[in-house]
Order: sequence, then C-alpha cells, then structure tokens
Amino acid sequence: MFCENYDSLVCALEKRGFTVHTASNRDEALTIVLDIVGDSKVGFGGSVTAKELGLKEALDNRGNITNTHNGITDKAEAEMQRRLAKEADYYICSANALTVDGKIINIDGMGNRVAAMIYGPKNVISIIGKNKLVENIDAGIERIHTVACPKNAERLNRNTPCRTSGKCEDCDAPLRMCNVISILEHKTSGVASFHVVLVDDELGY
Repeated sequence: MFCENYDSLVCALEKRGFTVHTASNRDEALTIVLDIVGDSKVGFGGSVTAKELGLKEALDNRGNITNTHNGITDKAEAEMQRRLAKEADYYICSANALTVDGKIINIDGMGNRVAAMIYGPKNVISIIGKNKLVENIDAGIERIHTVACPKNAERLNRNTPCRTSGKCEDCDAPLRMCNVISILEHKTSGVASFHVVLVDDELGY
C-alpha cells in the first residue's frame, strides 16, 4: 500500500482539485499515463520517474509527438525543447515530495518544470512514487535538500556542494539547483486538468 492512510491522501488530493489515479506497480502506471494522453502531443520536465517508466520511448514508439530537453547537450536546442514542452497538450513530470494532506512540493533550478505545473500546458500529469510521501511541508523540503538535490547533482554532473556533502549548503554555485520552491496547495486555473498518478513503488528522487 502506498501509505497507511491511503484513502485519506486520495481524498485530500481530490479536494485540492487533482484527478487521482492509482497504480500498484510501474507497468500499471505506464499504462495509465498512455491511456490518459491518447494521441496527444506530450512535453516532459526533467523527470527521472518518467525515464524509469520508459514513458518517452513508449510514446515515441506509438507515434506521439514528444518534446524533452533530457539528453540534449546543445544549450539552444535544450532551451527550445523546454519551451515547446510547455506548449504541449500534456506535460509530464513528477514531484520532489508529496505531503500526507495532498500538497505537492518541488524545488527547481531553472523553473521550467514548476512554471509548467502552474500555468502553460493544457493538462499536467505528475507521476509520484511512494518514496516521495512526507508528513508535512518542512519534511518535504528537508527530503529535497538531503535526497533529491544531491542525487540530481550527481546525475547531472553538477559541481555543487550538495553533491559532496549530501545536503543543501545554501550555496551560490553557478549551477545551483535550489532556486525556486513551489508548493501546490490546489490545482491552479492556469491548467485545465492536473492528474496525479500514485504508484505503489519507489520511483525517481
């Protein structure tokens, strides 16, 4: 089970305007997302969770148009892909933390992901593994500072203090990743629908 008070979490998310889907494993989560987007155009944030599901490959294989900056080394092309992703019918992302009362917490370096979750794409899908669940906002930010950011710094080969120390040092490094904190307490009117896919598996950072 995703958590002890699973029904309460689902209810809390629904009251906050999110459409909730539940998956018992990764394969089920992949099927759910593919069914939601249909043949629509899909944009991606920098989501390790989506990569672990093989979501982009599955969409590409069936003919969906996709936009992602992941794996692109040319800065101009990567920036163009970020902007195109925001204009997609569906924007795919995850969350850095999810509180038991349904608040979605993220910390971004550039801000493209949190911006898209607030305003821009017609629809958003956030795929969240059970390892992201926290008790409250403070615990969520702590999780991001000690888990998500150090691991992402390693993954992206960024020379930030957190990569070495394993925790946020409130640095001023050029490639600092903790520039924007976003706490979604409710779906905004800036997106038509916001789907949350809860997966009973550990996914992403």
